[in-house]
Amino acid sequence: AVVSTQSTGVRAHTLASLQQLLHDNQDIIHHMVIGSETVDKVLSELISALLGGVRDPDPDIRILICTCLGEVGAIDVGLLESTIFTETSKHKVYLNAIEDANFGPDLLITLTKGYRNSVDQLCEDKFAFAIQEALSAYRSCGDNLFKLFKDKFDESVMEILEPHINSRYILTQPYEPARASPVFKSESKITFEEWLSDWTGMLLHKVLDNCCNDRLAKSLIGPLKIITSTQTETLQFLLPILVLQILLKGDTPAIALVLTEIQ
Repeated sequence: AVVSTQSTGVRAHTLASLQQLLHDNQDIIHHMVIGSETVDKVLSELISALLGGVRDPDPDIRILICTCLGEVGAIDVGLLESTIFTETSKHKVYLNAIEDANFGPDLLITLTKGYRNSVDQLCEDKFAFAIQEALSAYRSCGDNLFKLFKDKFDESVMEILEPHINSRYILTQPYEPARASPVFKSESKITFEEWLSDWTGMLLHKVLDNCCNDRLAKSLIGPLKIITSTQTETLQFLLPILVLQILLKGDTPAIALVLTEIQ
């Protein structure tokens, strides 16, 4: 949680201390790597946390993370697989439809990651607005936000969510209209990022128009129109869920649009 905390200073200090600790205890690290058939669970979890931070927007943080990984040294990924991925394999490996109870928490986690990784103030403000509106949607349903999310999110997520429970971001510009999206690679001048942004935006509008009747779900995804031109990782989370929603609830033209793209 400290490695992913919002404070750059705290992350830098923690990683510098960790690098020195790893450097001073090479014999112990070596034993944790080769002392059994799999890498020690603590070390595996540490590597997983470090790998999760290699896309940090701060270059100095990325260097510190890579330095820590360098102190650990080369490790056969096959030795990590049973420890890093076993826990996640116990959880769902299917998509949540927009109207599923788990969609909202998954969305909020994704939005906090987008907020944390924002490259400029405008991008950060867009994610802040989306987080604020998602929390407001839950509150309008009479939910106690602290009670609802206390056991669902770790400290790094809650420290971003809490200030936005009572924030007052206002949308000063209208939502951008959905743009037509050509089939992927049908036009060489369209990059993957442009295609992803356009198609996600278009499908989001179609879902809102006629593929979702749940009040909370609509309130959660409506403000997402503001972030369809932001980070690729966020859109990659949204796109398959929107496709699933259209296949489940969409009309014939919407389904045909998705099938054309898939084929």
